Amino acid sequence: MMLVRSSEDIVLFGKNIKEDLLPVFAVSNLNGANIEALRKFLNVLPVTESQATKKVQEDDVKNSNKVKSEFLINTKFFKDDLVVLAGAVINGSIAKKQKMYLGPDNDGKFRAVEIVSIHCYKVPVRIA
Repeated sequence: MMLVRSSEDIVLFGKNIKEDLLPVFAVSNLNGANIEALRKFLNVLPVTESQATKKVQEDDVKNSNKVKSEFLINTKFFKDDLVVLAGAVINGSIAKKQKMYLGPDNDGKFRAVEIVSIHCYKVPVRIA
């Protein structure tokens, strides 16, 4: 274990991550001390994806029409003439370009929509 003390440590650990070396961040949820250092570290980590993860995601996309996906909408807003819905996936999975039904509206009808993009904490993701 190594205590992360500086920005140089963040870059060093992020670029040279190894299984036998564990960076330790002394953070405080009470006053927010060093939270930004932890965020920076997470942003410099290399993006890797195991074959198992890829297979699960591909299977989820293929089976998305077989499994009933549900998205609970908490709020909506508009950005660049598009309606953006914010909420949580409560059943199944949702993928980019997936067709879903939005509703019911005031007449009890559902409208077909296509998922344009998915973001988790402002980071684009392929599947949720």
